[in-house]
Amino acid sequence: MLLPACAAVTPDLPPEVVPIPEPQLDLAALRRAEAASKRHQLRILLASAERALANDRLTIPENDNAYSWYQQVMAIDEANAEAHWGVLQITERYLQLAEQAFSRGSQDKGELMLQRALSIAATVEQAESVRSRFKAQPSEREFLLATADLTVRNDIIAARLVELAQIAKKAQSRLLIVARNDAEGRWIYRKMREAVDGHRLRGNIDIGSVPRIVLLDLGVGGVKE
Repeated sequence: MLLPACAAVTPDLPPEVVPIPEPQLDLAALRRAEAASKRHQLRILLASAERALANDRLTIPENDNAYSWYQQVMAIDEANAEAHWGVLQITERYLQLAEQAFSRGSQDKGELMLQRALSIAATVEQAESVRSRFKAQPSEREFLLATADLTVRNDIIAARLVELAQIAKKAQSRLLIVARNDAEGRWIYRKMREAVDGHRLRGNIDIGSVPRIVLLDLGVGGVKE
């Protein structure tokens, strides 16, 4: 008796696993996105720094001052030119504030402003230059003028000249105007003359490196700030 032929049995095989390719990272696109994010962050920080600088928030308050914002910029981009320029502007502003304080006889405030300038980027030579100009005035008749204010001819120096013109008028004193050039001297005289309209101010203009007003006929006990 013949047995029927056995059919070939194919063993069950697991289904073939086809690997799914991993998505390829577009490194160039990623770098572009990171660069764009960095630029955006820098723009925000620089805008905050510029607003603080414009409003004289130089190193205070703690969380919203120009120096802090510029430091954050340089933490991201150490060579950022705008941030380095801003730090120099903060330094110059403190030196200007020191001049203004010294010219009004406020020694303590002047020294404070110099110390802040030194803590930012001012050199010892810059601080000493300001300090030496205002440290000792030769005479009670001399009134030094802040060069930073005089250079831009702002409201601060204009108010100071009005004040000195009134003192000269009251004391009936002649003037000696020491200016860095003739045009500056004439501007000083014009502002003082306008302040005492109708009163003739008598005086001369000299050229010198340290701008000042000398009230020649003012006694040692004259009004001075």
